Amino acid sequence: ESGLTPGPVCASEAPPGARHGGDGELRSTRVADDHDGRIIPTVDRPLELVRLLISLSSQTVKPDEIIIVAQGQGDASKIVSQFSALTIRLLAVHWQSLTRARNLGVKESRGDIIGFLDDDCVVEPEYAERIKVFFAEHPDALGVQGVITNFVAGHTDNVGGSSFVYGLYRRFATLF
Repeated sequence: ESGLTPGPVCASEAPPGARHGGDGELRSTRVADDHDGRIIPTVDRPLELVRLLISLSSQTVKPDEIIIVAQGQGDASKIVSQFSALTIRLLAVHWQSLTRARNLGVKESRGDIIGFLDDDCVVEPEYAERIKVFFAEHPDALGVQGVITNFVAGHTDNVGGSSFVYGLYRRFATLF
């Protein structure tokens, strides 16, 4: 089961979608019908991107926008064209930088709620819905974070093929 919990937000100024109350407290102005966007930086990983987009297509509530920042030599437009049920904007860039890709995605997004997804993750069917519900129920929240619970596909290669290591991590991650 995928969980969403409040995450820390550090900012010297109020982020977009927030305002200061009369008491000096930071207040969120988000509601459940806010524009919900996802930013996906990717570098020449078509199979992983397809798997992620399939999982986003299966959402109970789909994100209002998905911005894919494609870095590298591949042509992600062929992949994007296969997912017409999703609102996807493809930004092809000539550089490779995760930070720059995320920043470009934020700049181009119209989202009141903006989330970042790695191209090699797969989201649970209720992922986007839970985020919207969380912000509706906690209007003062400035951020959420998800717990990764489905490590096996793609991640075991990063630890020498050990699904045991990721199995342990999954068990620990669900405790917190």
